[in-house]
Amino acid sequence: MTTSLLRRVAEGVALATVVGLVAAPAFQAQAAVKAPTSLSIRAVHHAVAPGDSATITGHLAVAGHLTGTGRIVTLESKPRGADEFVPVAEVTAVGKGRLSTQVTPEITTRYRWRYDGAEDARPSASGIASVRVKRHPHDPRRVPTSLSIRTVYRPVKGSAVDIVRGMLRAKRIAPRHRLVLLVSRSSATDPWSLEGSRRTHRNGVVRFRVDPTQDTTYRLAFLGTRLLAPSTSGLVRVPVRPEATTAATPTSVTGVKVLVPTPTA
Repeated sequence: MTTSLLRRVAEGVALATVVGLVAAPAFQAQAAVKAPTSLSIRAVHHAVAPGDSATITGHLAVAGHLTGTGRIVTLESKPRGADEFVPVAEVTAVGKGRLSTQVTPEITTRYRWRYDGAEDARPSASGIASVRVKRHPHDPRRVPTSLSIRTVYRPVKGSAVDIVRGMLRAKRIAPRHRLVLLVSRSSATDPWSLEGSRRTHRNGVVRFRVDPTQDTTYRLAFLGTRLLAPSTSGLVRVPVRPEATTAATPTSVTGVKVLVPTPTA
């Protein structure tokens, strides 16, 4: 093989190597691109009587060969008079992305689905569907409410727990047996997640026990009723509590003679 031929072969191998090095990151970047998603929503019942339930359905679609089956989607609600959407349920998509859940709004409420995304799919949100709750023309004007929040660090049998506590007030009244939601998020850029719900005691107080795995912000939300307006609390931040362990090591005292009494007959 001549020198010129050897030179051309070497140049070809070098060029192929360079192309391969350039193509590899591009391929990896393409593989890391998340698939687009879309969410639809539909209220099966557009109007219900007070106390009746309505069905909210939807569909989570994921582009490409992926499917929405098994993915968790959050249902958010915004009752009439509220300032923002609040998560009220988490639903797992079935049958290629189908979503369905029942709601029992006490007042006219708007709903939307929210998907927070995954390693292979982008987040998305649906449009809005409304469920109107029929009102009697002689219903009184709703009473404004307020919702406080604070945290309590309570020792329990050698350890401790964090309690998120709130009080619902309507003027000078403390409404009892009213449903209050606890929502949380780890940072200000994260969406709110539903932690749970409790009903107020006879003095309007509600308590939640929390055990966050990272520093977490909590908030309480009251969705309102036919006679009471909705309200949300302020924010409280609960840090992760370090696990405190105690260990006892035997110690000895030297130079001290311990006298043990001798039993007498």
